[in-house]
Amino acid sequence: MPGKLSIAAPVALAHADAIAVHVKNDATGGTTRRFVASYVLGLHRTEKGWRIDRFETG
Repeated sequence: MPGKLSIAAPVALAHADAIAVHVKNDATGGTTRRFVASYVLGLHRTEKGWRIDRFETG
């Protein structure tokens, strides 16, 4: 499912699910690890564009 975005100018709230794969050839117990996480990003609009003002994992 793609991320969700809710905008009520000049603020926005984004939700994203992500998968990251990390490879370390000399790691013990296997060379590849997979991480799954959900993120919530709060943003506000400034004169310089959108800026993140909230970052949560869940």
